[in-house]
Amino acid sequence: MWVWATASWGGELTLADARGLGVPAEHAALDACDCIALTWTNGGADSTYQLPRSLVQELRHEVTPAGRHDLTALLTDGTTLSLEQAPCAITTSMAATYAIRLDLTVTGSGVGVACNDAIGALDAYLTPHLAPLTPPNYGPLASVRVTDPDGNPDDELSDAWSSERPYLGRCFRADGAPRPGVVELTGRLDRDGTSRLRVEVPGPDDAVALCVASQLGSQTLPEGLRKRKVRVRVGWNEVEDASAPTVVSP
Repeated sequence: MWVWATASWGGELTLADARGLGVPAEHAALDACDCIALTWTNGGADSTYQLPRSLVQELRHEVTPAGRHDLTALLTDGTTLSLEQAPCAITTSMAATYAIRLDLTVTGSGVGVACNDAIGALDAYLTPHLAPLTPPNYGPLASVRVTDPDGNPDDELSDAWSSERPYLGRCFRADGAPRPGVVELTGRLDRDGTSRLRVEVPGPDDAVALCVASQLGSQTLPEGLRKRKVRVRVGWNEVEDASAPTVVSP
C-alpha cells in the first residue's frame, strides 16, 4: 500500500510522492522545461511531477530474470525513479528518445539487446486484443429430404430436421474415413413427438445407418409435426456443396 503525502489525488507531486507511486501512466521529455513530465491517474484524476534534467544522472535499461524490460532514471542523489516497464522494443525506443532529447547516457543489461518483432510488440502494447471467435468446422453437411409414403415432399419436416445436417454429416465419416452414400428410412412420428424409424437402405454400411437413425430418432418434434408417416432420405458425399439444395442424387 502506498502512503500519500498529498491530501488527495490531483495536482503537482513532490519527488518523494512520485518515487513512491511506481511506474507512471504517462511520461515524456519536454524541451520547454528541460525535464521529464510524469503523470499518474487514479479514478479520472491526474497527479503530475516534472523531473528536472539537472537531477538525472543517467538512464538505466535493465532486463529482469523474467524477461521484462525496465527503464528507470538514476538521480544525482543515488536514488531511482521508475519510468517504464514494457516489451523490449518499447523500452529501447523510449530510452533512445530520452538519450537524444535530454542528452542522457543509457546503461544496463538491456542496452544493445536485439528485440524480436518490434512492430508486433508495439501493436500488442498499444492495442487491446480479443480472442477471435472461431466457428466450429463440421465439414460437408448431409442432405435431408422427407416425403410422405407416396413420395410427396414434407417441407415442414425437412426444414425441422435441417438443423441436424452437420451431425448427420459426421455419421458418414465417424471413424475419420469418408464413406459417401445414402441412407433411407421409413416410419412414423408419434403423438408424443418421438420418431419410430426403420432403415430401408443402409447406405455405405450398417454403422452409418445406425448413426443416422439414432440422430434423427433422438429429436423430439414440435406439436405441429407429429402423427404422420414418413420416408427420410439422408445423403452425403465428399464433393457436396453445403450451400446447395438438400436433395442429392444417388
